[in-house]
Amino acid sequence: MNKIKTMSIYSICHFIVDFVSCLFVLGVAPYFCLNSTEYFAQVIIYNFFAFAFQVPLGILLDKFKIYKYIGILGFCLIGLAYGIGPFNPIILSSIVGIGNALYHLEGGVNAFDKSEGKAFLNGLFVAPRCTSEYS
Repeated sequence: MNKIKTMSIYSICHFIVDFVSCLFVLGVAPYFCLNSTEYFAQVIIYNFFAFAFQVPLGILLDKFKIYKYIGILGFCLIGLAYGIGPFNPIILSSIVGIGNALYHLEGGVNAFDKSEGKAFLNGLFVAPRCTSEYS
């Protein structure tokens, strides 16, 4: 039962992280941009840090074996970014993206550890791969 409780908390926080990040991309970022080119630049920067940056961050986490509290740090970075947004939209994009990536890394590691080879808990953070058993 503890596994379900822990992953339920991660799932709720996952919703919050993705919802707030989506609010950034669709609502906050356009508000601070002077034109559509600047908006697209912000979206690309956010996407780079939120998605492509997960791999190098994951390598660093594996190398230094630091997984604990990384998700909380990511959660806090997203909140912090909203406080500094009006001053520099590019920094806002970067911080929200990095926060999103950090949260997903810790959540994914915990889901993987608790999944016991099943898709149920893992599916909260990644799409499970289809094995030849199902093909």
